[in-house]
Amino acid sequence: MNNPVPLLDQVVSDLDQVLSADALASLSDADRMHVLRIAGEAFRRIEAVVVETTAGAEPGFPEEFGCRNMNELLQRVLRVDAPGAARVVKAADLLHRDVELTSGARLPAQWPALRGAMLDGTIGIAGLLAATGPIERAGVRIGAADRLRADAELAGQARGYVLADADADFGERADADTVPADVAPPATPEDLKQFAQLIALYLDPDGSAPSEAEASQNRSFTVGRLRNGTYPVRGNMLPEVYAQMQLIFDAQLNPKTDGPADLGVMFRPSDEIDGHDDGADGADPFNSDPRNVIDPRTRAQKQHDALAAALGIAARHDDMPSSAARHRLSSCTSTLRTSPRAPVRSSQSDQPQTRSLCRTAAPTPTAASTATPAPERDSRPVGRRSPALTPRSRHPSPPTPPARVRSNASCSTRAASSGSASPTGSSPSTNAARSCSATKNASSRAATSRHPGARSTT
Repeated sequence: MNNPVPLLDQVVSDLDQVLSADALASLSDADRMHVLRIAGEAFRRIEAVVVETTAGAEPGFPEEFGCRNMNELLQRVLRVDAPGAARVVKAADLLHRDVELTSGARLPAQWPALRGAMLDGTIGIAGLLAATGPIERAGVRIGAADRLRADAELAGQARGYVLADADADFGERADADTVPADVAPPATPEDLKQFAQLIALYLDPDGSAPSEAEASQNRSFTVGRLRNGTYPVRGNMLPEVYAQMQLIFDAQLNPKTDGPADLGVMFRPSDEIDGHDDGADGADPFNSDPRNVIDPRTRAQKQHDALAAALGIAARHDDMPSSAARHRLSSCTSTLRTSPRAPVRSSQSDQPQTRSLCRTAAPTPTAASTATPAPERDSRPVGRRSPALTPRSRHPSPPTPPARVRSNASCSTRAASSGSASPTGSSPSTNAARSCSATKNASSRAATSRHPGARSTT
């Protein structure tokens, strides 16, 4: 038979005759059970027709009919949703048979025994995916020989064969024409899934090694939109994060503690408040809880309150930045205080100026000031600091006048040369200090009058 379309048309016509007559509603229980059984046989075979037709399609088949992929084509042809079409595509990939290049013959499928069970109506799409899912997840950890034997055992289990001997070749038993005497009821998709998980546990006992990089890549935490007064939360937590959160829950929900912190304003029923105000005359002594021993909250509500208390404690901690602006400001201040002074070029002069970010020392003395050394007992820098670039001044301050340096030099010279007794009876060091202080104040006033935007530090 080359074209199965006329037979399928005949099947559709017969089903229309069955559905047009009003005989299904008045069936007896035995006839109703028999109709359901036959409808199941037809349904599984229809699924096999769809999967086998999809598995034999060429790669460019959907584009010929204006569809992007096979999923969209199945949605439009079968009138199913996207998940249903995806299940059909997945089942077709499992039963796909490649073509040999030399002879053009079809090669065996990846699961030949289960394909035969599906073609004869034993299992449907749900049974095929349930039987192959646990073994497919193992991947290359299960070899081809073990996978073929698991395929034969799963097909036998689907047909209801009792696995009396574990070493028996169920491939030959499944292909045999004679059915064994010890036949059990056919397996459901859930039974096939449990049996496939058992086979995968024997063939791959260790499973896949956990990958820290993959786990770190899959971490996530998202908060949904507000719905009914609450925000839904979902995500994937790392083991160490979950362990820390579990410790917080255990500490907050410990009966020996006072419970979570007070969350603030709370709403209570009006009858409870009215009963409390009226006194204990109308209260039920058996349902009252004056010591607040009974906690009406559920486990989920307790965990929510514990998380809220932990977030409140973390927000009040000193290491938690109160806002992003404050965090940026503190970082900028730290950078300014620790960064070195950088020379800034002025637009009026090519002479490099000193940018004072914090309290800095006086500018380096010139050759005129180094002619006479200062006393060794006074190691502090003399004179005001260099002009700073403040927000008030749009341009850098002009260079320090040379007279300022000469005054320091003359002050140092007088301090060094005042070795004799003063006419007032004071010590030479006291007179020198007074002279330096007077000279310094005069120089500061003169510089301030010339440059009002600059600040001086004595």
